[in-house]
Amino acid sequence: MMEENTREACLQLLLENSGSHAGSREYQTDLSQCDFSGENLANLDISGINIDEAQFSGADLTKTRINDASLQSADFRRAILRFAKCEHSNFRQAKFKHADLYRANFMDAILEDADFSEADLQLTNFENADLSGADFDRANLRGCKMTGANLTGVYLDEEQRKQIVFK
Repeated sequence: MMEENTREACLQLLLENSGSHAGSREYQTDLSQCDFSGENLANLDISGINIDEAQFSGADLTKTRINDASLQSADFRRAILRFAKCEHSNFRQAKFKHADLYRANFMDAILEDADFSEADLQLTNFENADLSGADFDRANLRGCKMTGANLTGVYLDEEQRKQIVFK
């Protein structure tokens, strides 16, 4: 946990570790509870980092790679994750309310109890993801791919079901 570090120190550590843990299954860097709200983090590779309970509200993570990372209870409200690659990561209880996730890739990710209410999920890939208990209230799911996804406890209205690709 980064309690002794300032917002600037957290950002510096994130930038220094960009790309250094790609493909790693061990979290060698711990940036949990850091505040990256409103920051431009586009095109970074922050794979393999523990960023649990971090704040990304309003941040730009366009085309950012966040593979094999832990972001449990992270806050992405109103963040931009267009074309982001988030495969094999743990986003349990993360908040994506009003986020722009156009064409993001969450293949094989853990998104249990995540909040996607009112998010733009057009063409987002949730193939084989664990979405159990996730909230998609008023989310745009047009062209969203959910083949093999665990949807236990997920409510999707009739219009949303028509927009999703399940094959």
